[in-house]
Amino acid sequence: MTSLPFDPALPAADPVDAVTGPVPNHPLDHRLKTLGTVAALATRWRLLGRLNGAGKAVRGLAACLGAEVTIGRRMRTRAGSAWPGRRLIMLHPDLLKPGHETDRDQTFLHECAHLIADLEHGRSCGHDARWRAVMLAIGEVPATTHRIDYLSASAQARVIWRCVSCGREHAFVRRPRRPVARCHCRACGPDRGRLEELVPLRDHGPAAKT
Repeated sequence: MTSLPFDPALPAADPVDAVTGPVPNHPLDHRLKTLGTVAALATRWRLLGRLNGAGKAVRGLAACLGAEVTIGRRMRTRAGSAWPGRRLIMLHPDLLKPGHETDRDQTFLHECAHLIADLEHGRSCGHDARWRAVMLAIGEVPATTHRIDYLSASAQARVIWRCVSCGREHAFVRRPRRPVARCHCRACGPDRGRLEELVPLRDHGPAAKT
């Protein structure tokens, strides 16, 4: 029997960050919804002036402005991702809801900085000094993780396991590979730490037992 906390679900594949060489088709191509180019959205969202602050990275900025922006329909806790090899940015659909404009703009600029840095230097820069320099140039704090409540694991959970003894909850955005009966709460042990499975009822009150 396996104890928690752990994530028995398979990890999501990271984006292809390679700038050179063959780039495979995105596995979700058939589900992508195009929002427009970076230049068009930056103009609509009044962020073009911010992006132009990275003008010293001439090649990277030009390539970024022509990149495509899509909705990542299967994103859960990831706010956005950049695919330099495909000139592509994906945004979580919840960022486009009314009232989320600040989160949308910050995520959009964060991913644009990845494209600018990577395409300017011809390699994946990750969150290194070159990416941080671009973030500062476009007026953004070079934070590497988001703090968006509605994109947290608990808010996006597909299933929740709760210890019947201590009440601690473990949220999973993808269904665990192991059955709940084969796991237990690490704090309470296998004898007392039996887990029950809950299915979140989004916007309809607390989670329900299954």
